[in-house]
Amino acid sequence: MALAAGVAAAAVLVIVAVLPAPAIAHALAPQWLLHASAFAVFTFTWMLGLPRVSVLWIVLVVIAFGFLHEAIEIIGHHHRFELRDALSDAVGTIIGAIAGSMARRWADPRRR
Repeated sequence: MALAAGVAAAAVLVIVAVLPAPAIAHALAPQWLLHASAFAVFTFTWMLGLPRVSVLWIVLVVIAFGFLHEAIEIIGHHHRFELRDALSDAVGTIIGAIAGSMARRWADPRRR
């Protein structure tokens, strides 16, 4: 179930990157917080969906996906590459990995 959610989250992030930027999203919260939150949830989902894959691999792949996501936004949002957004994605990835690691430990009694 978590793996399917991770795949769905990846699809949503790509779609959001391609579509024109909705002004309502920016009115809800600062852009860096939206990016960090989205990637924290995204990473957490992948951590639970791929329990046998190392944390490092998931973090590296998701951070690379964050940079790719920002590159795709150049097309969809018609703006230049935003390094600040990519770094916010990376911070969210690390937060999600920490939360995912804690959840993995909690779910596996042998790791407690």
